[in-house]
Amino acid sequence: MAIHPEIQEKLYQEVCIVWPDLNDASWSTSSLADYGALEYTLAAFRETLRLFPAVVRTGRTTTRDTTLPYEARNLTTGEWETRELPVEKGVDAWINIFGLHMDPRSWGDDVEAFRPERFIDRPEDGYEWPRDAWVPFTSGPHVCLGQRFALVEGVCVMARLVRKYHIRPTLEVARLSHTEQWKKLTTWTAGATATPSKVDLVLEPRRS
Repeated sequence: MAIHPEIQEKLYQEVCIVWPDLNDASWSTSSLADYGALEYTLAAFRETLRLFPAVVRTGRTTTRDTTLPYEARNLTTGEWETRELPVEKGVDAWINIFGLHMDPRSWGDDVEAFRPERFIDRPEDGYEWPRDAWVPFTSGPHVCLGQRFALVEGVCVMARLVRKYHIRPTLEVARLSHTEQWKKLTTWTAGATATPSKVDLVLEPRRS
């Protein structure tokens, strides 16, 4: 959001509807209903997890012989075809979460861009964001038990942070080009755990 002030402003306008006055009792007595009103904030949080999932891959072991459908490009025609992969019982299979999140077939040609709007359904256009292509908590019967808690907590922290502060890059980073700012502020390393490091951001209190 520090790199995309226009997105931060849209998020700010949304949270101001929920908390118009920081001195009002509603600021200290938030409820689950507030979470339901933060559609764009939730979209921004989901988009962040799409680009930077906490876990980049996860494994499963097959408990029986099965067949998995998959898509492959026909080298002759250039078209994508659905094929089947036989998998025997006891095989360790790895799901590439980051690869799935960066698949342009699901997310479009701007897959590397930070665009929360891709997580907002548009019934008038017949658009629904691809649920099966977003799996930061995995999916199905073995989905992370903390998914709901993480989404609610993450959205509320993000919303209340933006309601009180402008999030800006430091002056040193602000002098860089947009591409260099993105690289500086979003460089990350995939590993077993997340390691805190220096964050070149400034939180500037808002006046209202």
